[in-house]
Amino acid sequence: MCRLILCFDQTVSYLVIEKGSAEMKNNKSNKIVTQRTKDIRLALITMIPIIVIVFVIMGYPFLKAVYWSFTDKVIGKDPKFVGF
Repeated sequence: MCRLILCFDQTVSYLVIEKGSAEMKNNKSNKIVTQRTKDIRLALITMIPIIVIVFVIMGYPFLKAVYWSFTDKVIGKDPKFVGF
């Protein structure tokens, strides 16, 4: 005996044909996890460019300031390393 079920979840609507086996029920939950995994992957891929830009814009001046803190830098002259 087969049953036709139309399911509506928060993000996914899908059609499931149950044949009475537990394998079909597990397949339904795998479909949701797969869609969630795709959504997470897409979100991370779209966030990568802005993360790189933020780290470059904030990271370069920070590392330059750390370098200058170990030198005796005067404008117009080469920096002289003084250490700690």
